[in-house]
Amino acid sequence: MMQPEAFALLNHDGVALVENGVTTSYAELAALAVEYGRRLGTERRLVFLETCNSVHAVGALLGCLLGGHVVHPFAVGESHLAVARGPVFQPNVRLGFTQGECDLVWMHDRSLDLHPDLRILLSTSGSTGAPKLVKLSETNLLSNAAAIAEYLQLGPGERAATTLDFAHAFGLSVLTSHLHSGGSLLLTSRPITDPGFWTSFREGEATSFSGVPYTFELLRRTEDWASIPSLKHVAQAGGRLDPELVRHFARLGRKHGWRFQVMYGQTEASPRMAYLPPELAEDRPDCIGVAIPGGHLTLFDEQGGEISEAHVAGELIYSGPNVMMGYASSLDDLATAERLPHLRTGDLAERDTHGLFRIVGRASRFVKPFGIRVGLDDAQAIARKHVPGAVCVGDDSHIVVAVTPEGQGDPADQAVAAVAMHFALPAFVVRPLVLDTMPLLPNGKVDLRAILDHDTNVRERAGPTSVKLEQGGLAERLVRRFVHEFTSIVGLRREHWESVQAIYTMFLGERPHAADLSFRDLAGDSLSYVSTQLALEEYLGELPDNWEQMPIRDLENLRNGVHAI
Repeated sequence: MMQPEAFALLNHDGVALVENGVTTSYAELAALAVEYGRRLGTERRLVFLETCNSVHAVGALLGCLLGGHVVHPFAVGESHLAVARGPVFQPNVRLGFTQGECDLVWMHDRSLDLHPDLRILLSTSGSTGAPKLVKLSETNLLSNAAAIAEYLQLGPGERAATTLDFAHAFGLSVLTSHLHSGGSLLLTSRPITDPGFWTSFREGEATSFSGVPYTFELLRRTEDWASIPSLKHVAQAGGRLDPELVRHFARLGRKHGWRFQVMYGQTEASPRMAYLPPELAEDRPDCIGVAIPGGHLTLFDEQGGEISEAHVAGELIYSGPNVMMGYASSLDDLATAERLPHLRTGDLAERDTHGLFRIVGRASRFVKPFGIRVGLDDAQAIARKHVPGAVCVGDDSHIVVAVTPEGQGDPADQAVAAVAMHFALPAFVVRPLVLDTMPLLPNGKVDLRAILDHDTNVRERAGPTSVKLEQGGLAERLVRRFVHEFTSIVGLRREHWESVQAIYTMFLGERPHAADLSFRDLAGDSLSYVSTQLALEEYLGELPDNWEQMPIRDLENLRNGVHAI
């Protein structure tokens, strides 16, 4: 039976999706969703759905919601995570797509005890390799979609280009908010660094796109995209964006007639909690703004009392209908629901005299390199499987695995690789640091600040990278420095790279790379683009402008002095 709340996402006229120039109406999408729901049956199932930005993947997700099933979406390339979670949660069905064709596999037909309100299981951005998932109801999901649609002023004329996968909270919110408002989505898996993305954007008359901080560090290099006539607004979330960049894009939007929207949230809030009104972005670029419609933000002090004064820091607390049902770490957790009165964000913030909130720090050990939320305690537990006593510290740009001399060499390198793989981070973001002894505080605990300060001193002594910067953007400066240091540590300088294949394996993951495939063919994204480019420059020297479209074979020929025709 169709669920009334979820059906509201499809109860519109006009175009819902555009893929490769082909439009799918709301009526056609509803029929597709009903068909997927029919294939899953009338008994509630737990479905593991491998997502991609395609009409059928969207239809399958909506089919699960319409049929009242529970769905855990995971992105293409995260199959190993689904495999690891399978024995824990025991899904009835695994559903994916091969070359556009549906691949539905029944794992078992047993009845599972699923809470009647449970609809979605999402990975938190900090638990990509762990079994803990966020439990969301239809009310969580759709109340947040309605709030986003309200403050972004979405309607039937809006069309968002998909820069994010809807397996993750940010991408899912883009999908649901546009369908809720009767808008449409331009489905593409091309990264924003691919000229084809902007060609599709223009031809598809898209009106908006969303990105994480790294997206905007890359976009700052050019303004060509900013003058596209159909562009109405640009949204940013997924971590703190440097205030100077907020001001830059706010001014760019004002110049070309579109709005720049800074947003704040967590998966546990389905995921939006706050937004900065676009008209305030130039003057208050360091603020997250105000609570979303229907939500409430406040600050608590260390004793749990509410802070009413301006410019007094405390833990940021959120309440609203989009707060999760709790976490699931086992099959039994799928039968329960926590009625949380509020969500403790773990962020320290203060409120100014105008009622705007500003994040000033973190209440616990979490960092967000490239917008990926990483628990340093979790990272440390992983590192200690390879190096007992290893300590993890870091910030929003990098993570350090500190070891003493007995843990250096291969064990430290293995620890670094394990942390990077677990959190799906580019390899150069995590690096080892060898200390003569671990610094301790008077109470006997490890002095984390001393480790960070030591790491800063090491990096400053190393000096800037010798690679020339053509664009000179912030992202390139940071990434070049990270790549230089990381590859120096593990001995992967120009003379030690074995091949283009080895570089692609390092930065795009362990997978077979055919010689006729390019970076674009291999679905390289904005997280891997700059790091791959810099490594290729180390190995090959100067790169042609279209390197990301060149087959591996042709790039290797450049090394050997052979020019492709």
